Order: sequence, then structure tokens, then C-alpha cells
Amino acid sequence: MSYVNLHSHSSVGSTMDGMSDVEGLVKRAVEIGAPAQALTDHGRMSGVVRLYKACQEYGLLPLIGTEAYVKHDDIDKQSHLVLMAGNTEGLHNLYELSSLAFSNPVDRRPCLTHQMIEDHNAGIICLSACMSSELGRFIQGGKLNAAKKLVQYYKEVFGDRYFLELQNQNAGKIDEVQAKIAKATLDLGSSEGVTVVATNDSHYTCSEDKYLHEIMMAASDKEGMLDAYAADLSLLDRDKFKEKLEVGLTIDADQYIDNTLKVVAMAEDMGAGDINPLRKTMAMPKFVPKDTKFEEYGKKPDDIIREYCHTEIESRFPKRQWTRRKERLEVELEVIIEKNFCDYFLIVADYVSFCKRRGYVVGPGRGSGASSLVSYLLDITEVDPQRYGLLFERMLNHGRPDNEPPDFDIDFSPEVRETLIGYLCHKYGDDHVIRVGTFNTLQLKGIIRELGRNLGADLGLVNAFCKSIPFEVKSIAELKEVDYTGNYTYPNVQEYLRNAELKTVIKYAEAMSDKRVVKSEGLHAAGVIISSDPIRKWSPTRMTRTPEGALVQVTQFDMDDLGDIGLIKFDLLKLSAVTAITEACKLIKDRHNVSAELEHIPTDIANNRNVYRLYHEGRTRGVFQLTGNPSIRQFFVNMAPVNISEIATGISVYRPGLMDYETKWPGGGTHNAMQEFLKRRKDPSRIVSVHPTVDKILKETQGIVVFQEQIMQMAVECAGYTLTDADRLRIAVGKKKEDKIQEEKPIFIAGATKNLGSKKLANKLWEEIVTFARYGFNKSHAVSYGLISYHTAWLKANYPQEFYVSSINADVHKREKIAELIEDAREYKSRAFPKGIEVLPPDITSREFRTTIEDRSIRLGVGIVKGISEKAGEYLRHCDDSMFASPEAFFTNVHWQEFKSASIQSLIKMGSFDALIGKTKRGVLHGRAQLLALMLKVGASTLIREYLKALDKSDFDGDSLYEKVGNFIEYKIAFFQNRDQEKETNQVNLKKWEDIKLEFTSRVLTTREILYEEQVQLGFYLSGNPMVEFSHLYDSSTITNLEDVEVSHDGSVITCPIVINEMKVRSPKKGKGNRYGLLRVMDSSRQVEGSISFWGDRNEKDIGIGDVLVADLKIDFIQTLEGAETFRVRVNDYRKVGNLSDPTERNYSIRVDVTDVTVNKIFELSDVISNTPKGLSDVTIVCDSIETEMKSVLVTPSLNVILNELPNVEMNVKDE
Repeated sequence: MSYVNLHSHSSVGSTMDGMSDVEGLVKRAVEIGAPAQALTDHGRMSGVVRLYKACQEYGLLPLIGTEAYVKHDDIDKQSHLVLMAGNTEGLHNLYELSSLAFSNPVDRRPCLTHQMIEDHNAGIICLSACMSSELGRFIQGGKLNAAKKLVQYYKEVFGDRYFLELQNQNAGKIDEVQAKIAKATLDLGSSEGVTVVATNDSHYTCSEDKYLHEIMMAASDKEGMLDAYAADLSLLDRDKFKEKLEVGLTIDADQYIDNTLKVVAMAEDMGAGDINPLRKTMAMPKFVPKDTKFEEYGKKPDDIIREYCHTEIESRFPKRQWTRRKERLEVELEVIIEKNFCDYFLIVADYVSFCKRRGYVVGPGRGSGASSLVSYLLDITEVDPQRYGLLFERMLNHGRPDNEPPDFDIDFSPEVRETLIGYLCHKYGDDHVIRVGTFNTLQLKGIIRELGRNLGADLGLVNAFCKSIPFEVKSIAELKEVDYTGNYTYPNVQEYLRNAELKTVIKYAEAMSDKRVVKSEGLHAAGVIISSDPIRKWSPTRMTRTPEGALVQVTQFDMDDLGDIGLIKFDLLKLSAVTAITEACKLIKDRHNVSAELEHIPTDIANNRNVYRLYHEGRTRGVFQLTGNPSIRQFFVNMAPVNISEIATGISVYRPGLMDYETKWPGGGTHNAMQEFLKRRKDPSRIVSVHPTVDKILKETQGIVVFQEQIMQMAVECAGYTLTDADRLRIAVGKKKEDKIQEEKPIFIAGATKNLGSKKLANKLWEEIVTFARYGFNKSHAVSYGLISYHTAWLKANYPQEFYVSSINADVHKREKIAELIEDAREYKSRAFPKGIEVLPPDITSREFRTTIEDRSIRLGVGIVKGISEKAGEYLRHCDDSMFASPEAFFTNVHWQEFKSASIQSLIKMGSFDALIGKTKRGVLHGRAQLLALMLKVGASTLIREYLKALDKSDFDGDSLYEKVGNFIEYKIAFFQNRDQEKETNQVNLKKWEDIKLEFTSRVLTTREILYEEQVQLGFYLSGNPMVEFSHLYDSSTITNLEDVEVSHDGSVITCPIVINEMKVRSPKKGKGNRYGLLRVMDSSRQVEGSISFWGDRNEKDIGIGDVLVADLKIDFIQTLEGAETFRVRVNDYRKVGNLSDPTERNYSIRVDVTDVTVNKIFELSDVISNTPKGLSDVTIVCDSIETEMKSVLVTPSLNVILNELPNVEMNVKDE
């Protein structure tokens, strides 16, 4: 006789705790002969759909539940309680409870109250849960009477639907706590008449997974490998479960194990077998035309679309085009109506219209949605599909499942997106609109690296293996795949898979990657559900935060499971380029009174040579898709596009797939497809004719398959496919579904042989399709990207100030991108800006958080400084004019809670307060130093006076009052103290409450210190580049600039002068290996991340922030999460040539004229020199015959300037 485990956790619902994949759990239940399987994840019901589908497939009864968190008034922390649906009403109540719990978080966990449980207990079976339950905590604390009352309470709420759980988790032993809980549970069951059931509390499927579970716990830092617990948390068969349960307990466990079947029988009697969380039809909301632009057209959705689109055709296009346009329209409408997607199209069209009516820029429409004429006529997209040869069937066709709506990937700016979601909630109801939740899984490379560390593998070998794994691969099984020809799909990794040293790592990585372990929950970047029913009827919800920090409600199911329950996802994407375009167009309107309607601007080269010249000359930094990477800019220089189609083609060719595909070409040479494309564009004779039909299809891409639509066209025109069948072929070959590919091959070969007249040619064409299918790009998507790219280039060419300002504001937190934009603005040359565009530092008196246009310059906003929030910017904008009357007025009246001291110090050093300084004898740098001291003095004094005013002195005697105030003052001084200074002389006079005196010594700022502050606070140098001063210390002919690094440099070593901007020293995990430094370095062209290992004579104290090195750097290209190529560097060897100081390490002599010696002058000299940062030079002050030597001084140009301003003082290089 078997049993049923009533307490199980999965990876999808118990993140980084449970490791079972739901289907594997159900398979294991079948193996042990269980008639049912429960799923009770911690505070979640994320695996419900997967459990139901797996149980349906394997013939088991799904017991849908959750191990909820509950807060008891008499227990400090949250506790556990298992709740399980006995029927459909119980399932809906569980969804409601699981969702409600997120409104009552305790210890950052979603918690139920007893009242919530009472209100929604119908149809639910309740189990007391584990040792962390309310019952377990009472028993552990010796509160047996409270435990008894708790059992009575739940029995009153649930009646005979309440069961007590008996557990013994430790393998081969039982600890005192578990024994105590188990015995008390049995006693309570007997005394209170509550059935006791034995539960397994499984966290992984089988005992062999125990090691993998420990690896997972190590990766999550919940439990180190060396501290792994002894418990076997697998789903055991009955005999092993009984043996484990009886350890340390003098019981016969059979009766409690048998009782699990009583729970199953109760669930069946209640109607658990009738529960079905899936939905066969879509919960499509009905479109309401009232108050929309469609209000005048028709009554039914299909009539509305047809009438509106016919009107648009006749108003947009010349009469000679009406026939072919209307023919295409009817073809599309036939499919849209057949699939019941009219409401879907109208809903999307309405919310796009909502944004455009309010003046918001909306993206032209990415993805396959741009291939629809209906979408174009409804103003969902701005791409004319017939102009660009786009196929509607790529988006929607007769063969597409009825419950799979097409994708409309529409781009909005982030702030507009939030407004739009509010509109949808208002129109369709708050409980009918919700964002989509996601699951973030442990990635294959991360698993391999974690295993490598824990198994003591050669980390160099492990890293090389990881580097060889393509970005899209998710499992070891994929790496072992072979294609239909018998060749490995990924040949470059096979040597690692065969490597004996990696055998154990690969073995465990294969097992772990197959489980798709969920690392964390997330928020879908774009997905929003709009449902005809209240969301919680079909999906439980949870709370999470957006990237901006807002708390929002999302589905507990991911988008795949939501599709199974019929909920419709609408994609509202955020794209910073759209944000930039929106602001740029507004600025153009405000400054020039010109309406920049980008969707209507001409795109031909004849009318826009200045725009295409940017592409041809490589001046496309900041242009969408062409920024950041100099090699793509060079690619477009070589390609020299002349229209939108060619820009789209270029974007599609310059992708990892075609760049990775290297072969010997008919025209000669072995190189990748991207290089061959350029060669053929320059020399068309390299294009080898395949067949006139094929040549015509591939003409725009130089005879190379680039677009998925080209595969579909070849299938139709060469092999006789319908477009619906051609889309089926595209999916099969594009997603490498080998079984489907083998089904398609004979059909294609037969049709192509018939139409082309040659079986040999048919086979060749098939090979071409299968080879390039995995690299094929969606042409609809590419054209949309091409349009956005062109729009940003048009803005740059015609309104450069507006372009740079809006681009900086759109990506204010992306330091490298801002640095690139600032550098590019300064280098931008045109008739209007023959010397480039001046970029000014933030100015506190302008009160601008965002970057603005100032005459013919750009003024950076204070928002680019770290630590200054939008809230602080809003505060600054509303400050009274009197705040800016003087520095004292600002520091006295500013709210220090809004502006941190460190942020204001940074603004002072960067010149943001220069307008308040006025002219000083010693120049701007000395003025900033004085301003720093004033800020420290006034700011601390102001806060202390406020503190004293609020202090009730009657509560203290004299001494304790002085002590309290003194402690507060010391704290505030520390708060305001310049972080670069050591303890200064701070005089605190407590004899008179009204007379608080604080004196902060000021020191002279240096140019390089200001540059350093800019780098720290902004992430880039604003007023100069310190690397320029070191150029004479190395041979420039041997140097490779970081900006010139390309993919071809991957794995190679270059020599480059760099300055260390950041360095964090780390110890190796588990204490094995050498300490290392994580670096952020830059040369004169760009900044990158890197690392350095410390071993042998190489000491971590030998280098630091500000050091300038001529280094041998190993280039390591990686792919970002978005799939883009970038690189890091590893410092192999280096020569230190200086710090941000005089690199020649010369010593100096300062001579003071004896006829003009005063004590103040000596003090002044000492202050000037001793308050400079430490450097490499020694300075001797000579006054008459007395010499005073000062060691390790940072001698800078600014120090020379200050000393030269002192009368009768001269500094010279000291004779050696």
C-alpha cells in the first residue's frame, strides 16, 4: 500500500529552497505508487498550472495547496500553515488568501491573519505544518496550553478538514526539538480528536539530488557546502519514509502514513477531482468604443475595424493603390476575425491613440506586429508593411492556435507607461488589469562556476568552458545536441565536454540545469494582463517592486502559465530612445516653434543627406542601435546605407549569429558572414547566382539569408508552400526542432525540385535555409529598429542640442553612455557649432535636476551626481530665491535630509556653486576650498542650533546636558566632515548655549582632485582627462586604445595606459586561491570593468585608486543579459608610471624671501602644502638658513598657481 506526500516544495514556488521541478515531482510520485501529489510552496501558488498539467498527463489527482505564512498575536515571528484546495471554491479561496497575504507582510514575508483564514476557509483542507508552524513554536517554547487552544481554534474553523502533521526530517537521528514536537503532536491528536498524518516535507525529488540541493543553497548563501545539513529532504518511497519517521520515536508509523490516504479521500469527496485551473477560451476583454476615435464606426468589433481601415486607405494613399491595399486588408481581416482577435487589435489601437492624443511619442512598433497593414491603418504601428515587403503571416495566420494572440511590442517612455497602465485600470477595472510576474532561473554558466568552486576544479579551465557556451544555451543537454546532418550544433564546446577534469562538474551541471532552478521572482519588463474576469479568479497575485522602486501587484503565474489559463498579455515596453525622442520633440517645439512629427519626415537620402552623412562618417554615437560599440559604427561606414531598408539590414547583419558563422565562400576567402556581406556590397561579382527566384528574394541582403521572412518567401516561391505552412517551417528550423525539421525536409525537397527543376538545387537550398535559419532576424522588427535609428540620427543632424540633452536625460544613470554623449557633443562639428558644443557642469543656481540647453551650450543637471534624487531635485526647483543670495543663505536654509553633505561637497568641487563664490584673489580653486569649509561650519552649526532649540534642558543636570550636547555635536561634525580630511580642529564652546563655535580648517583643492571627484560622482571626467598628462611616458605606437577593441581581440593581450578609477579587493570563496581586485579602469577613450590577481611579489597595496599604469590587458568578450557584446579586461602585467600627481617624482625647493617673513606666511605655506593629498614628491621650505622638509607631497599645477600668487615665494625643482 502506498501513501501520498501532502507537503512538498518546488523550485518555482519555494525559490532557492525547494529544488524539485513540478513535473519531476509528479513523475516521482508515480514511481512510488502514489495516487495523488500535493504542492505546498512557501507563501506562493506559482506552480499550480504546472502541477495540474503534469498530474493530468500521468493520471494523478492534483492536490493544490500552499504552505502559508501566518502571524499569531502571541508569537513574535511568522509561522507556517498548510492549506489545500478540496474543491473549486476552495481553489478560489486559496487564490484570494495567497493574494491577501501580500497586504500583510511580516519579516518581509506575505502573512495571513486568523481573520483572513476564517473569512475564506470554505472548501479548504488545513494541515498544521512543520516545526516552524504556530503549533511547533508553541511546543518548542513549552506553551502546551497555548498549543492546545490553537488546535481547538483550527478545529472550530475547519472541523474535520483540520489535520495535524507528524514529521521527522533528520536522516538516521532525531534531535530533541523534533522529538518534543512529534510526541506533543501525537498527544494533542489523541486528546482533541484530530487525525494525525505523516508528511515528508520534500524539497527535492530523489536522494541523489541532495548534493545539488546543497550546491543551490551555497549559491544562494543560505547554507555553505561545509555546513550542509544532514536531512534527506527527498520524496521517499513508503518503506524509507516509514524507517525515517520511526527513528527515535517508539511508534508504529504505518497508521499515520495510511492517514494520508484519508486526506486524499476527503478531497475527492469534496470535489477535488473537478478542479480545473485551466481555461480553454481566452478571457478577452470586450472593447468599448465610447470616448475613442472608433466611436463613429460600426457596432461590432469586426465592422469597426473594416470601416475604419477602408476610410484610412482612401485618405492616406493615392487612388491607384486602393485596390491592392484593400485586397491585403481583406486577407488580414479574414484571419483576424476567424481567430476572434478584433477586440485585441482595437484595445491596442485605443491605448496607443490615448498616448498620441496627449502628445507622447510612441515607438513605431517592434516585432511581428509591424508586418500587419491593419495595425498600420489603426495607427498601432508606423511601418507600412507593403512598402517594406513584410509578411502578415509572420504575425498571424490560419495555423496559429486560437488561444495565442499576436505580439504587439509597442515602445513607450517609462513615465508614460505608468500613465498608460492607469488608463487601462480606469477603463477596464483595477481588478481586471495586472502586471505579469516572471521567474529568474539559475543560468548554466553560473551553475558551472559554482560547481567548479565547490568541487575544487581548475577555475581557469572552468572559465574557459563557460566562455565557450553561447548566450542562448540553457542546459548541458543543448550543448550535446546534433543537427540533422549528425554534426554537433555547438562544435566549439565539445573539447570541454570530453575533458576528464571537468567530468564531475559537467555531470552535476547537467542534472541541475535540467531542473531549471528558479533563483528569484521578477517582474516582466513589458507584460500587462487585461482580463474579462477579475484576475484573482484565475491567478493568485503577489507584490513586488518596479525598477523605479514602486510597489505593484503582479501575477504569481508567469506568462506561459497565464496563456494556459486564457489570460491575455499586452506588451507595453519601455525604451529610453522613445523617452529621448519625446523630450527632443518637445524642446524643438518650445525653442523653435517647429512640430517635429517624426513619422512624417522624409527618409530618402536626397532630402536628408546630412542625416545619412552621420552613418557614412561614423558619427553615430548616441544614435539608436549604433552607440557604445565603435565596430558597429565602422560597419555602417563601410556599408554606407542610403535608406531605411538598408539601415534595417545593417542592424540585422551586425549580430552575433552572422558574425559567428565562419566558412569558406565561393568568391574566395574564409571569414564570417558579416564580412562577406560587406565584401559583396562593395563587389557584387562575389554574389553567386542560385536561381532567379532565389536571387530576387535575397537581392537586398547580397545573396545571404538574413531575414526569417526570406526563408518563408523561399518556401512559398520555390517549394510551393502556403504562407501559413511557410511560417510553420520558419518556427521548426528557427527553434531547431529536429523532429519537425525532418518532417519538413521531404515536403520542401519535393516542392522545390518540382518548381526549380533540380533536386540538387532543392537540396542546396534546403541546406542554406537550415544553416541560416538560426541566425535569421525578424524583418518587421529590424525595420522598426531602423526607423527609430533614423529618427534619432535625424534629431542629431538637425537639432543637436536637443538631441544631446534629451539623450542624457533619458539615461541619466548610465554613466558610460553619458560620458560618451558628452565627449561626442564636444566633438560635434557643424556650421552652427564649428568648435563643438560646450558642456557646462551642473549649476546649483539654475535649480535644474535635468540637463538643459543654455544659449549655445549644454548645462548638465544636478541629477547626474550620485546621491541626488529626483525628490531632491524637486525640492531644489521650489526653493525660494533668497536661498541663492549667498553661500551662507543656502547652507543655513537647505534641508540636509534632502541634500546629503557628501553630494553638496561633490557639487562644490565640480564648480556647481561657482556662481555663489564671486572672485577671489587665489582663483576658483581656492574659492571652492573656502566654500567647503563654510558649508561644514554653517551646516553643522545650523543643525546643532536646531537640536538645542528642541532639547528640553529641564530633563538633564548640567554635566549630563553638556555630555549629551557634546556627543551630538561630535556626531554632526563627523557627519559634515570632509571625507578626505583627517580630524580637523573643531572648537566647541558649551559655556553659552547661544554661542556655538565650530572652526573647520580649509585646504586647497587641486585640479586632479576635482577630476577624481567628477569620476567618483559622475562615473566619468567632465572637465578634463588626467591620462593626457602621462602620454609622454609610453610609446604611443605600441598602444591600443580601449575604444578600438573589437570582437577579433577576444582572448588576445593589448598594451594600454590606464588609470584605476575603482578597486575593490576580494578574497577567494572558501579561502582557496589568491586575493584579487575588481577594477574599473579607463584610458583616454573609454572606461571598462576588469580584474587583477595578487600573488608572489604583486601586492594589493602596491596599486590603488588614481594610479596610472601601462598595462598588458587580456581582452575577454562577454554577452550582456540582453545579448549585446561587451568586454572586460584582466591585468596580466603592468608598469606603474605615477598617480594623479607629477609622474616624474621630482623634488622641489620653496624659497621664501627673508625680508618678507611673517608667522602668518609660514603658516600659510604649511597649510597649503600639508593639506594637499599625498603624492610622490618631497618639498623643502627654505627661509634664510632654516630648512623644513615635507615628505610625500602631491605637486600639481594648481599648487604651483597658488604658491606663485603668494608674494616673494618661489618654487623650483631641487638640484640633485
